[in-house]
Amino acid sequence: MADAIARASSFSRLAAPDAPVDAALAIAECRARALLVIAGSPTAELVSAVRAVLGAELPREPGTVAAAGHGATLWTGPDEWLHVAPGGDGAALETELLRALAPLGGKVVDIGHGRAILRVSGAPVRDLLAKFCPLDLALASFPAGRCAQTLFGKINVLLHALADGDTVDLYVSRSYADAFADALLAGAREYGARVDSPIA
Repeated sequence: MADAIARASSFSRLAAPDAPVDAALAIAECRARALLVIAGSPTAELVSAVRAVLGAELPREPGTVAAAGHGATLWTGPDEWLHVAPGGDGAALETELLRALAPLGGKVVDIGHGRAILRVSGAPVRDLLAKFCPLDLALASFPAGRCAQTLFGKINVLLHALADGDTVDLYVSRSYADAFADALLAGAREYGARVDSPIA
């Protein structure tokens, strides 16, 4: 049953059937992601233990992101991070991290079944998100490689600007996935948006 849940899309109404292939925006669901919340005081011992498991540092400044193999670790609050591992096994990684961090007072929770991710790419992406988010999303204020938690309308969302600056991953509760996608597609209509195949 768990495998079926992992494969199911949260975006049942994600479609833009009339969009041209050269649309200014591309939207795709990101699937098969391990999503783990890591919490704990970032002592030298805990940071070292995380590094031993993930091969990367914990980001220490608000809004920063650390590359971790094929994934990333995002600063989401004081003493809290979100680790994202594409194609990863969240349960196995949770167990490994807990084994390393629990003796140091750290906590790890697999939230992969509670979050959904859309990737939006294209030059107008920041203008699109600015319609819904109160943050200053200009490149100078929200550069590539940064993350931020904010509201998308009335929906809590985590934004992660990827390296090219014109691609943003958006993390949202699965409970709001369809409402979020509906609003995103409506806002993207003026630019032209196509929906691509899910990203594994």
